[in-house]
Amino acid sequence: SPFYAVDRFFERTGLFFAFGREARARRLMTLAEERLSEARVLADADDERAESLVDEYEETFEDATIEAELSDDESTEARLAEQAARHSAVLDRVVERVPEQAKERVRAARERFVENHISVIRAVAEKNPERAAEIFSKLTERRDRATERKAENKDTKDTDGEKASELRERFKESEKYAEFGEEISLIARKRGTGETKVDDILKRTAEHRIEVLLRVRENAPEAAQGGLDNALMRTREARAFNADGLSPAQVEERLLERKENAIERLEERRAERIDAINTRTDAQLEKRGEGDEAAGRLEERRVERINTVNTRTDTRIEGVNTRTENRINAVEKRAVETRPPAPLQKALPTTDSAR
Repeated sequence: SPFYAVDRFFERTGLFFAFGREARARRLMTLAEERLSEARVLADADDERAESLVDEYEETFEDATIEAELSDDESTEARLAEQAARHSAVLDRVVERVPEQAKERVRAARERFVENHISVIRAVAEKNPERAAEIFSKLTERRDRATERKAENKDTKDTDGEKASELRERFKESEKYAEFGEEISLIARKRGTGETKVDDILKRTAEHRIEVLLRVRENAPEAAQGGLDNALMRTREARAFNADGLSPAQVEERLLERKENAIERLEERRAERIDAINTRTDAQLEKRGEGDEAAGRLEERRVERINTVNTRTDTRIEGVNTRTENRINAVEKRAVETRPPAPLQKALPTTDSAR
């Protein structure tokens, strides 16, 4: 409607006047939540436009997390991470309601949401591992409850195959969070701050997830049991993980390995998203005749979107490569600078003076 177009115009204007990384992160988060809410409403109405709004939500949310991380402000990062914990449930609802041909695309968006969410919680962990562990714990417990409700839900149109497919996705997500919990523990160990409290929070979270997964087993379709077993195994490994037993060199090695894995996944996501842009654009171009002005605009939009994907990915990779090490090393440097000097030892008498 024309009113919606006007509303979008004022959204862009509001973003233009949001000065500073923190303000832009807050504004982008508000816009992301609006797009997600609109997608839910359209999905409930069986409107195919919900799929496009999920795309817009995903891009806006990723921009919000990037701005929050670039702000280097713990409060901004933590606030965004806490707000985003509610998004998964809405994405779950959209997945259930959109037409079958759109489900995989929305599931892929939800998977990328998890990775973006982990990225901003990681930024909090680099400053305050204990706070990150608390955010992580609340988030994963919320997701565990959602998985249990999905397994128990009998009043659904889903077939056993559809239910099993959705539960397998939830179990993969659970494995990702379990692995990230170990990373928070490693960061705390390297910083040398709050390791005991962090480990207590993470162990308690893993124990809760194991209890939930064991209950889920009773209601999960047979086709989902393999994924559940993998999630259980990974969560038990996370519960047993003890960063205190690692040497500083081993902690460094594991953090480096996770950094490399994160970069590899970012590159995979880059390729996936560019491929999706090309596929959708090519499909739209097939419907246009030669000389159609809209075809030229579609090509321009293709280039614009690919450039945006590359910019976002390069920014994220730069952050993984530099910001993590800079922040943790800065903490180590401050710890050395503020460490009280060792007491001076009393000088032993010389041979001459002893005489």
